Parts: sequence; C-alpha cells; structure tokens
Amino acid sequence: MDQNPALPPERPLPLLADDHVFQPAVKRILSDADIQTWLDTEAFSRIMIFIENLNRSVVDKKISDPCHVSENITALLGMLDQIDSWTDDIPPLQNPQRFGNKAFRTWIARLEERADALQRAIFPPSRQAAIAELIPYLVGGFGNATRIDYGSGHELSFAAWLCALELLGVVEARDRQALVLRVFVK
Repeated sequence: MDQNPALPPERPLPLLADDHVFQPAVKRILSDADIQTWLDTEAFSRIMIFIENLNRSVVDKKISDPCHVSENITALLGMLDQIDSWTDDIPPLQNPQRFGNKAFRTWIARLEERADALQRAIFPPSRQAAIAELIPYLVGGFGNATRIDYGSGHELSFAAWLCALELLGVVEARDRQALVLRVFVK
C-alpha cells in the first residue's frame, strides 16, 4: 500500500491468539469515569488502530472507486443484504408514534434471534467460539430497541464488531478499503 506522507505509518493489528478465551460481553461504560478508564484499555487502542487503518486505506478514494472484494467481504455484504431484506417482512406500523416506529423493535428482535446463525455463516470454524461474545456488538450496531434510536455509540458498536472480525482473521488488512467503500455504505 502506498504511504501518504501526511499520515502516520500504518500500525499492525495483530490477530487474537488461537487459544484466546472468549467471554460474554458486559457493558462496562456506565459513567464519565468509566470512559476515562476505557481510554487506557487494549480494547480502545485496538479500535483506534483499526479505525485509523480504515481511514488510511481510503485516502483519496471515492465510494465509487473499484476495490478488492474478497470472498469474506462478499459473505459479509450478503449477510447485510439479508438483514436489510427483513424490512420487507416487517413493514413500519401505520399508527401515530411519537419517537420512531415501534416495528423497529420487531426488526431488532429478529436480529437478536438470528445473530448467532448470521455470524456462523461468515466465521471460519476455528473462530466460532467468538460468536456469543460478539452478538451484542453486531446487534448494538443497528440501534436500541428500547429507545428506538441510533447514534454514534451504535456506529462504534458496529465498528468494534468489524474490528473483531479483523482480529479474528475473518477479514484481513487487504479488506479495509472494501469495509469502508462497500460495507459501511451498506
């Protein structure tokens, strides 16, 4: 990859070890003090490196530019197409609603129900142990069913899920342009 002299050099994002022990995700950022603690964690560092590397991969690129689309990116895009198709099965409710459409709760419930199988279809057998830990990040990347909202925290959840895909080797460094130019825009 060409290095832009205005950017710092790419930082490697090492794969997780094969013997890494996966644990159920637990919400740990509940206060401003927790944010400060998180800023000093390896998880924060990994996400920042991942986002910086994604940014670097698309400097001077347009969304319409061609890019390498691997089999794993194709599978990921297929998964997103499947998730998107549920809007045909779960139409918006027509009655007046003050904040968002309550059909979104049904849609998110379907995502929660199917998130395990969706990930199994794109994860190699050697990395399937990570799926349960990653479900909250995938589901959280699409919004909050209780508040019927979507914001920057949900975007970060999806970015963290994609970062985990790279840490697990589901996607690789050569997939970064496609993650930005194809997956994010989906």
